[in-house]
Amino acid sequence: MVAGRSRSESAELRDLRFSGVVDPAQIQFGNVIGSTQVSDARLDYAAGGNIEQAQIQGWLGRFFNSWSPF
Repeated sequence: MVAGRSRSESAELRDLRFSGVVDPAQIQFGNVIGSTQVSDARLDYAAGGNIEQAQIQGWLGRFFNSWSPF
């Protein structure tokens, strides 16, 4: 089972994905299942856009950090 949602806000794309294993007999009408019925649950979050790009360190900063990491 995989469920996900994407949202765009202020030129930022955010993805939230929930996955896990369920017993098909536990699935209720409307394709609904309780969170306590999911095993091996995993929650993934990913974002992309201008803010994420600003957090990536440039090549010059990486060079100096390789010489002196403090």
